[in-house]
Amino acid sequence: MHSPIKADIAPLVEDIVRAVQPFAQTKNIQLDFSSVGKGCIATHSPEFTGTSLISLLCRIINFLPTHAVLKISILRNKEGVDVIVKSSQANLSKLTDITTGIRLPVEINNERDSGTTYRLRIAKYIDPNNSETLPQREVQRPRPVVPEYYAEIKKRLQAHYNTADNLVALTKVYNPADAVFLQKVNDIIFSNIGNESFDANKLASEIYLSRTQLFRKLKHVIGQSPSHYIKELRLQNAKKLLETTDKRVGEVAYQTGFDSLSHFTKAFTKRYGFKPSELKRAPRNKLTN
Repeated sequence: MHSPIKADIAPLVEDIVRAVQPFAQTKNIQLDFSSVGKGCIATHSPEFTGTSLISLLCRIINFLPTHAVLKISILRNKEGVDVIVKSSQANLSKLTDITTGIRLPVEINNERDSGTTYRLRIAKYIDPNNSETLPQREVQRPRPVVPEYYAEIKKRLQAHYNTADNLVALTKVYNPADAVFLQKVNDIIFSNIGNESFDANKLASEIYLSRTQLFRKLKHVIGQSPSHYIKELRLQNAKKLLETTDKRVGEVAYQTGFDSLSHFTKAFTKRYGFKPSELKRAPRNKLTN
């Protein structure tokens, strides 16, 4: 059972936005939070509110073009308390992965400026001047079968498992020519994923661009440098192998082009927030929902 509490939602939402800020910065996304001040008191489940909002924000950020602005605000109305997440730079309404599996209801609306607004329904609003607590049904869910911290990490990073494919799909919406270029870059990187000497220079050579041209082009399309993107795809591939095969961590490290186990472990931990050995110890059949 998850016992709901009567509390001010605004500080929780503000803390979550602040926690997600470093991730947004790596994508060159600006978060703009409008606080409603104190007194936004409602009965809600902090677990459902927290995990739902974190998942929603991280997934939206992952799909946004670079330099986009994501506006987050809290709306009180007769029906309850909602968190509004709006981007005016991209129409993401057709990307169903963004809302899949989120525990709280999410409404999606397209904007006239081709943007998208997500309305996360948190709870029934309680007037601070009214001492009555509105009834809230408790929702019974199965106990987690993996450690709680890893279950949370899995939710927050779920949108990253297929980042390469997602980037191509999103780029295709705005510029099909850029999507063709990005798909070619991906193909070249993946065909050389196990070659530890494969770097930005060799990628530029295989795609018939100078290193400077490649840097400018890739930075324009996805906001990442070639070196960073190669490393990102190595780590994504490594994570997939750890989750779907019986290969040891050392095997995966060398198979994805890392020159040493220590280098791989350090890079993987920095990227995902936990060591690859921790992922390997978790039962695989309990992680793939």
